[in-house]
Amino acid sequence: MKKRCCKRHISTERAIDKQSGGEHYKNAKIQAIEFITAHKLDFIDGNIVKYAVRKKDGESDMERYKKIKHYAELAMELKCG
Repeated sequence: MKKRCCKRHISTERAIDKQSGGEHYKNAKIQAIEFITAHKLDFIDGNIVKYAVRKKDGESDMERYKKIKHYAELAMELKCG
């Protein structure tokens, strides 16, 4: 019989209500992850949405748009041929 190394913890807080490393998703009317899963977006399209809707502290608009552009370029190469 294996011993448990950690006590089982039951959280009363929903995972969607938690965020590590800032508030840049929690402050939105709808979280990017909810939109992405509701529309069944793949990884690349999900990242485009994620970067488009968040405003991370210290991140300039130019940095955000470069990330969006990079994922759009990846989509064109990997998904469109």
